[in-house]
Amino acid sequence: MSSYTVRAVAENGSKANGLYATRNIKAGEAIIEEDPLLSLRITNPSTFFPSEHDGDSTLVQSAIDGLNTQERNDFLALCYDESRVTSDASGRITGGWTANLERVFTNRFDHHNEDGSIQISVFKDCARANNSCVPNAYFYFGDEKQGIIRAVTNIERDEEITIDYLVNWMTRSERAKAMIWTRSGVVRCDCKACTDYTEDPAKHAYYETSDARRKELEKLRILLQKYYPSEEKSSWKFRDLCDAIEKRGETLLGGTSRPQKLLLEAAEKYVEIMEYEAIYDERYLQGLLMVVYFDDAATGRLECTPARDRAAQYGKLIYGEGWGRFVKVYTPYWPES
Repeated sequence: MSSYTVRAVAENGSKANGLYATRNIKAGEAIIEEDPLLSLRITNPSTFFPSEHDGDSTLVQSAIDGLNTQERNDFLALCYDESRVTSDASGRITGGWTANLERVFTNRFDHHNEDGSIQISVFKDCARANNSCVPNAYFYFGDEKQGIIRAVTNIERDEEITIDYLVNWMTRSERAKAMIWTRSGVVRCDCKACTDYTEDPAKHAYYETSDARRKELEKLRILLQKYYPSEEKSSWKFRDLCDAIEKRGETLLGGTSRPQKLLLEAAEKYVEIMEYEAIYDERYLQGLLMVVYFDDAATGRLECTPARDRAAQYGKLIYGEGWGRFVKVYTPYWPES
């Protein structure tokens, strides 16, 4: 029995359909695992969507021609912004920005390949997942480029299943601006970070303070990414690097002799704010991995630690038992235990 169904989002006029739980779903459960309807390898994204009125409709149409009847019907049933499609007085589509191209643009998930190309995939059901800035689920590409949506919190029966379209450190106004992708208006997000539910004191308090926390997330992210390795390095090398910077008289985190400890505290604060904001997708896992990295750097311990165990457990929760191969996409660092 499927754990979800697709139905109209009646309470939000800016949304069409959404995914809803048909039973209680536990955090860590895979809700959807599906092959793409369409998968396009784009070597030059600027020529695929170069402007509002142009695009490689030939590539899209060629992919559609390869669909069977059911797949084609599933693709044509996907929503798109009709106001973006250029037509003449008789309603005939003109120019390169076709309805089918717009369907791809609206419903696509992107995967960056190692050769620099982008794999654009459209899924029948994953495409129905609406945005929330406090999502209860997470989308990622599985083996063979399957689309997988997994619960990151417990989801109750009849609750909408949502994922995050945007980065978690954007403020409310920045998110609203980013969501103005239709000519007809804003795609309104009704999550508690974007909508003030004044009748609910807890949600109202969250709304009032959310922007300040997300600004702090951005500051911490900028700080931590300066020192989080861009390639696999041992924590001993990182520790030596920090010490070398200090000995040369350069300042790092105010010139402290123990920058590793302050970086560890910053990583722990990052995770704490993510938890308060109820953001538990892959970026939360990356925060846990940063705690591991800076904990190793500050203490010199390379054995199993509570921080490592916590990160490993959460990695398994959002990616399943094969979590290690997916984590490498988001962090270059995971030391051997």
